[in-house]
Formats: sequence, structure tokens, C-alpha cells
Amino acid sequence: MDLGVALFLREVTVLAAPMTDLLQHGPAAAVWRPVRDPERRVSWMDQLEP
Repeated sequence: MDLGVALFLREVTVLAAPMTDLLQHGPAAAVWRPVRDPERRVSWMDQLEP
């Protein structure tokens, strides 16, 4: 992994969500998965430590 990308991911929380979950539950639901912890589901409004 590029060092710049690794440093970015350490400092910035990146979330991803399947489109089906977004359509079914909406973007405010706990359908988002932190890239660094993909087994966890969170709301986009949750405060996460980078």
C-alpha cells in the first residue's frame, strides 16, 4: 500500500455501504462499514476514532 494512502486511512475515517442496504434502510441507518473494521456496522453520524 502507498504510504500516503496508509497515512490518510489512519487519519480519516472511510466508510462504505452496499447500495442494497442504503436503498432498503436509508443512509442514516447503521449500514456503513468502516474500511479499517469491515465487520462493524455504524451510522454515518457515529463518532469514530480514526
